[in-house]
Amino acid sequence: MSSINNNFIKHLKLTNNLLPTLEIMKERRYDLYGDVKCIMCLEENEDDDHLIYYQQLKDKWLMVANNIKHKCDQMLKDLLSQEKHLQLN
Repeated sequence: MSSINNNFIKHLKLTNNLLPTLEIMKERRYDLYGDVKCIMCLEENEDDDHLIYYQQLKDKWLMVANNIKHKCDQMLKDLLSQEKHLQLN
C-alpha cells in the first residue's frame, strides 16, 4: 500500500511542478548542483518540461495517465454509489 501512495504523491508533485528535478534542486542548493543536464540523455536540462516531453518516458507517462484515469473513475463510482445509497435510505 505504501508503494501505491508514494507513486501517487510523486505524480501529484509532478503535476503541480513540485517534483525535485535537477533544475529545481539547483535553485535550492546552487553550491551542490553544477550541471543540471538530464542523466538519461545528457543533452537537455532536467526540468518539468523535459521530463514530460522526453520521448524515452512516453510509456511511463501513458501508464501515469491510465492510473489517474482509473483512480478518478473509481472515485466517481464510489461517490455515485454512496449518493445512491443515501437516497434509498
